[in-house]
Order: sequence, then structure tokens, then C-alpha cells
Amino acid sequence: MSNLHLTSILIMSCVISLSGCATPKSTFPVSISHSKIEAKQASKPETIIVNPFIDNRNKNQTPYLGEILEPVNVYPLPPIPVLVKSGRLIVEKNKTNIAEVLTNLFADALKSVGYNVLINIPSTDRQSKISSIPHNAVLEGKVNEFWLTPSWTTTQSIRIELKLYNKKGTRLLWEKGIQAEHSQFVGLWSSAAFEEIIQKALDKALTQAIKAFESDGFQQKVFGN
Repeated sequence: MSNLHLTSILIMSCVISLSGCATPKSTFPVSISHSKIEAKQASKPETIIVNPFIDNRNKNQTPYLGEILEPVNVYPLPPIPVLVKSGRLIVEKNKTNIAEVLTNLFADALKSVGYNVLINIPSTDRQSKISSIPHNAVLEGKVNEFWLTPSWTTTQSIRIELKLYNKKGTRLLWEKGIQAEHSQFVGLWSSAAFEEIIQKALDKALTQAIKAFESDGFQQKVFGN
């Protein structure tokens, strides 16, 4: 291996290593939106409690929604373009917790199928009141990925783990992984452009969830329980 090649690799490693320690240089505030979920009057006798979703992402990601990757040319010639973290981070405009947003959206997805839905607000008094209301099952969710990566192509990736438990929350009845992604070229980076990509990925995730909630398998688990 030539000395020039070795030098390129060493420089690349240093750039990548340093980029991992980047602190926020600037932020892009965005709002999280989705296409309107068609509201339906509750048509099913079953009631599902939705527990607050858990943000299961890496701790260094939880305050943010994404980070811009910028190309850096590594020398000697010819330059080798390497994508590195820029420290330019994307944040939710209203400082809303992403897990809270997704809890409400997936509760709306259940409502659109016709279920009675109650969101279990984390409070000791509220907990006792909710659990005492007759219900058939409990839905929980983990947000394993929710990240926007603007680069040559901007990509929003979403991975959510859904689990349905019996009314006591002691027995797993059903589980489903929701995975969605949307990528497109953005000529000029802006909050509006980022919001559009997030919305399209989120719409795909919600479409999957609604289809799963409408399935015979899901309904049988809720009704049979």
C-alpha cells in the first residue's frame, strides 16, 4: 500500500473521529406534521389504552431530529469525498418530545380504525384512573429510530416497535415493527424542505400502522383478550 494511500486513510480517520465530537454549531427548527388521519366515530366496543411511547434512540440523539452530513475532501490528490457530521443539528420547533408526538399519532391511527382509545398520561393519579376504566388491551411503543440526514440526498428514517399486551400488561398478545424511509434531493436546505420529507416518511409509517391495526390478526387479539 502506497504512502499516499496510507496518508489519505489516516486523514480520513482523523476527520471522522473529530466530527463525532462536534457540538451544535447551528440548528434547523422544524415542525413535525403528517397528512390528516381520517377521523372515525368509535365503531368497535373494544377499548385500547396507549402508554406513552419510549424514546429508545441513543442518548446523544434524543434532543434532536437529525444532523447534516457535509462532504469533506481528503487529500492528497485526487481528493476523496468523505461525509462527516457537521454539528448542524435539526430540532423540533416547539421543543416537543418526539416520543410524545408519536404516542398521539399512533393513538389517532387506532382511532381511525374505530377503536376507543385512551392515552395513559404519566401521572400517579391519572394512572390509577385509567387502569380502572374497562379496557381490552394496552399498546406500547419504542422509537428506535427517527432521524433526518440531509446530504447529497436527504433521508428521513423511522423505526418503531409496537407491542400489544393484555389488559393487565402482563402478557404479550401482538407485536409489529414499523419501518419507513423517504429520500429525495433537496436543492436548497430549509426547514420547509425538511418538514416535507419528515411528513412523507411519517405518512408511510402511519399507513403501515393503520393497515396493521385493521388486520384480522390484530383485531382477534384485542377482541379475544
